[in-house]
This record gives sequence, C-alpha cells and structure tokens, in this order.
Amino acid sequence: MKLKQRDTRIPKSPCPYCGKMLDGATSYEGHKPSPGCFSVCIYCASIVQFDKKLRLIKVSDQKLKHLDTEEPRFMDKMRFYQRLVRDLDRRPPWEKQSEKPPEKTDV
Repeated sequence: MKLKQRDTRIPKSPCPYCGKMLDGATSYEGHKPSPGCFSVCIYCASIVQFDKKLRLIKVSDQKLKHLDTEEPRFMDKMRFYQRLVRDLDRRPPWEKQSEKPPEKTDV
C-alpha cells in the first residue's frame, strides 16, 4: 500500500496543549482537514481537533475515551502517528551522535 501524502495550509493557530504555532496539516491518506477532523501536533504529539475555522482545539478526555471504545482502529492509527512524532529527532545534524560538528573557520 502506497501512502499518499497531502500537505494543506491551515489558518495559523497555536496547539492548545503546547502553544507552538501551526500553519499546516499533513495527511498520509490524501485527506484535506475539515471541521471536526482529528490530528496530532507535530511538536508535542497531542491529539487535537479542527474547529469550524480549522483552528486547533483540545479534545476532551471524555471524547478520547469514547473514541477508544467506539473507534478502536481509528485510535490505534492516532497512537501510531503520536509515536511517529515522538520518535522524530529534531536536533540539528551536528548534535546527533552520527554527525560531526561543523568546522570552525577563521575569517
């Protein structure tokens, strides 16, 4: 199965959990975000939801429990995306063990 990545610009809004500003959404199933859709913050891996203006809002614990019970396959997919985000290594290349620091040059 080939994943179809679709990047979409959304109105700039902060993640309701970590406060980082977000202005895009990526779908690996080719979907475009719409009001009520769920996503995962690329910074903190929290599950968020789009409001009527495609701004990010919190998802209540009650709603997450409901989804866990009623839509377990969907929640498995969301947890998979959360793991992907948590596994991202956002350090600059020279801070990673496999990379050497940039050479300092005298000017």
